[in-house]
Amino acid sequence: MIHVDLGEEINRRGMWRWRVTRYGLEGKSKRPLQDACRALRRAGINPNATVGLFRGRLDPEGRPSPDTVCLVGEGVPNENKGET
Repeated sequence: MIHVDLGEEINRRGMWRWRVTRYGLEGKSKRPLQDACRALRRAGINPNATVGLFRGRLDPEGRPSPDTVCLVGEGVPNENKGET
């Protein structure tokens, strides 16, 4: 699973820092998982790769546990130009 690490909220405005250390990607976003998926797609990552958003929670065995999970391709909404 690709880890998207959620950082701190920026100026309490609903904007969050995120980082995908494995691929050297990072950014600021109101929708960090979706924007990380977009960055991963641009980097050529398989759209069927699993991505998780992590905030430092641990499961009962003490391992990091994602808040939410999706596929890279699912995290990138279709952008049909010309439609409203």
